[in-house]
Amino acid sequence: MKWYKHLYVGPSLQEKKEKVIRNLRRNVLQVEVYVIVLADNGKDNFRIIHSLELLQKPYPKDELTVVGIAGGKEEAFFLVEDMVKDVLKETGSVEHISSYFGAKGGL
Repeated sequence: MKWYKHLYVGPSLQEKKEKVIRNLRRNVLQVEVYVIVLADNGKDNFRIIHSLELLQKPYPKDELTVVGIAGGKEEAFFLVEDMVKDVLKETGSVEHISSYFGAKGGL
């Protein structure tokens, strides 16, 4: 997994951000954690993935670019909303979200 330098972190994970990231890297079970990644299918901007899905052996984690982590699905949706608002505020458009994250120098 590649990690965005300015990672978006949900309020419920703020105090344990480093531990959550470490556990994600080590494949530790974290039932409440959702990961927000840049979509690579050409039509979506983001994918919200439950951390349990990442524990599957054949899951292609190396190709994921993580831009946010959240403590629950609803919190993940709110984080995606914040991301889109930030991109819109800074660029005036949401046409090229993935290139925005790359241009910020964080990938």
